[in-house]
Amino acid sequence: MALGTGRPDLVVLDADLGDSTRLGRFRDVDPQRFFQVFAAGELLAGAAIGFGVRGWTAIAGASGS
Repeated sequence: MALGTGRPDLVVLDADLGDSTRLGRFRDVDPQRFFQVFAAGELLAGAAIGFGVRGWTAIAGASGS
């Protein structure tokens, strides 16, 4: 969360359904830079690449279970 506050170019993509990654807390920093993609791993990877191409720094997370 502290990193997101200081980095306006940061976006967070979360594919975890149970919030075990705790990335959902970033929504409190800036809900417009938080994206819940649920269990769609392909969407998660593609969106992270797309954000990178557009100049954003993407953090992508998914649970392993």
